Amino acid sequence: MARLRGWAPRGERIKAAVPHGHWQTLTFLAALLEELNDRPMRHIGKSRWQLFEEIEREAMAPLPSEPFEYAEWKTAKVHPDYHVEVDKTFYSVPHRLIGLRVDVRLTYRADEIFQDYTRVASHVRRSQRGGHITVNEHMPKAHQRYANRTPASLITMARSFAACSAVPKGVPFARRSGVPIRCRLTMISQFAARPTVNPPHAKIV
Repeated sequence: MARLRGWAPRGERIKAAVPHGHWQTLTFLAALLEELNDRPMRHIGKSRWQLFEEIEREAMAPLPSEPFEYAEWKTAKVHPDYHVEVDKTFYSVPHRLIGLRVDVRLTYRADEIFQDYTRVASHVRRSQRGGHITVNEHMPKAHQRYANRTPASLITMARSFAACSAVPKGVPFARRSGVPIRCRLTMISQFAARPTVNPPHAKIV
C-alpha cells in the first residue's frame, strides 16, 4: 500500500519513493487520488466526492445493456449477381438492389448491409477471404429453382432433351459454375418444345 503516515516538514506532504511495478504504482496513485477526492475544497467547503454524490450521481445514465462493439462502415455497389464485395469475400443481398450502392457495417463477427438506412441483409463474417455467401431468399425465383441442383441432376436434365447430343464429362463443377449450364438448358428446352422439321442440335460444353 501507499505510504500514508510519516515525517515531513510542517506544511509539506510526505515524500516517499514511488514503488516500482505496474500494480504497485497503480495502488500508490489510487491512494493519492482517494485522498484528493476526500479533501474539502477551500472555497466550497465540500470535497469532490461529496459534490459528485449530491449533483452528478443522479444525472448519470445506466450503462448500455450490451458492450460496445467496434465497427467499420464502407460503401459498395451491388454486382449483377446480387452480391457485394467486402474484404475479397462476396455476400448476397436482395436481387432488387442490383446496380445500387449500399452501406456495409463490418464488425468482427458479422457484416450488415443497409440501403436507405434500412438493414436489408446480415451475414456471419468469414475469417477466410474469398468465396461467395448466398442466401436463397436473395435470389430471383428463377434462380431459386436451381439453387440446390447438383451436377448429376443437371446432366440428367440435359439428357432428357432430345435436342442434346452431348453432355459435359469430367468437368469440375462448382455451385456458381452451373449458371451458364442452366441458361443453355433453358434455351434447349425452349427450342425442343417447338415443332420443327429439323430440330437444332445443341452441344453443352
